[in-house]
Amino acid sequence: MSESVLYFIDEASFFVLIILFCLIQAFRIKRNPDKVRAMRKVKEKQRGEEYEARMRTYFFFECLASIVTCLLIILICWLFGFDFTNVSFALIMVFVLILIIVKRHLTGEVYLWHWVLFALGIVVMIVFSFLARNDSKVEVQNEKLSMEIEFWEKVDYPSIDSVLVVDELPRTKYGCFEGYSYLGSKIGVFRLKDGSEAKFYVLNKKAPVLELYTQKGRYFVNRKTAAETEQLIEELRDKIGDKMKG
Repeated sequence: MSESVLYFIDEASFFVLIILFCLIQAFRIKRNPDKVRAMRKVKEKQRGEEYEARMRTYFFFECLASIVTCLLIILICWLFGFDFTNVSFALIMVFVLILIIVKRHLTGEVYLWHWVLFALGIVVMIVFSFLARNDSKVEVQNEKLSMEIEFWEKVDYPSIDSVLVVDELPRTKYGCFEGYSYLGSKIGVFRLKDGSEAKFYVLNKKAPVLELYTQKGRYFVNRKTAAETEQLIEELRDKIGDKMKG
């Protein structure tokens, strides 16, 4: 079994456990809410049967929303090859926003710190995405090609069999291994349409791309602009000579 599939199974198993837990919790809320700690706390407030019924509905919705969110995370990562971390964070933020709105609708209760945490999460996600991309770089060092793009890796020149300059990236499908594809970047290990796997360290999908065949596997690499990628080609040509094709 390939590395990306094993990674997918390992990550997906965590969300499967959450789904099972939420199913059990939803059943308890529906059948015997007195055994649910959150419902016991609601009853302690003694705000009346109508409030308790609305909170019971909210907790049941929370469980169902959690199940749907986990299923969406698994499905999106499987079909489109996105990284679990990035997809999870984005969908969890949507999940939290929906819960805030639903709770406000059912009970009229929404605390300021809920909105503060939600806004802070959005800001952190945006800032992290831009900083990660801006700090990324591909460098031709004395003995190795260094790719510092969130996932740091180096390839020895003797291990490179050949390098092609291609105009476009191959199409990929499910099975991303610790990576992401957004903001014009494609980083990580992806399964290609032909069933093979390749590592992507691509900072600009429109620029020329280097296709490396190495003893460690197949790579697709470039820099942030076409001009920078052309410079990378010349720098790498000086290191590997005839192994650079085109």
